[in-house]
Amino acid sequence: MNLKNKISVLIPTCDSYSNCWEGLGLSWEVLSGLDLNIYVISDNNKFNYEYKNIIPLSINKPDYTKYDFSNKLIYALDKIKTKYVLLMCDDMWPERSIKDIMPKFIKFMDNEQADCLRIHEKLHWWEYNFETSDKFIEGNRVLKMQQDSVWLLTHNAAIWNVEYLKSIMFPNEDPWNNEILGTERAKLKSHNQYHYNIRWYLQIHNFDRGNILPYGQAFIDDLRYKKQFNKEFDIWKKF
Repeated sequence: MNLKNKISVLIPTCDSYSNCWEGLGLSWEVLSGLDLNIYVISDNNKFNYEYKNIIPLSINKPDYTKYDFSNKLIYALDKIKTKYVLLMCDDMWPERSIKDIMPKFIKFMDNEQADCLRIHEKLHWWEYNFETSDKFIEGNRVLKMQQDSVWLLTHNAAIWNVEYLKSIMFPNEDPWNNEILGTERAKLKSHNQYHYNIRWYLQIHNFDRGNILPYGQAFIDDLRYKKQFNKEFDIWKKF
């Protein structure tokens, strides 16, 4: 399976969070193991980490406000040509490769005609509403989102059918209302959303409201060394 023809990555960020861009870029380059187009969309300043898979975008709106967040996503989704997109936030830095399991995620999306497959670890403060299913990936049960669950539109890592995601987007929403109101829009018609519980990226302790936390800085320092070491000894397998 040529994954690059099936799925892209979309990461929204903002100019004021540019101090997290190095950690984001390093983690995707050094640890993700995925050879996918990674669209990183910001406000006016384009994402400046150089990596062959990263496609920097900006909405280029000098009077940008938080209510342009959904406009930013809609703009980026219109640029993406793959059927599926992995949407996640700029402070979610991969800490291990999901290269081997990604084809299984795509096969699941195809076979189940899924609208969405969340691929992150459920933490205690997220009030998702699940029901069980008879579907498994690598021996782990896939959970189905209930029709009236909260957070049916989430910015946590999830694989989306691009056309479905577009259908529950609406202009001029800030990040918070995009998830809340998008969830209400998703409830209006039958959906086919799932959750696969997996921890593969930093979900806490690295970045908080524009500040890199001590663990996040240590993570960046380690990846800088890994990148230099891998390059020095030509360790990386070429895609």
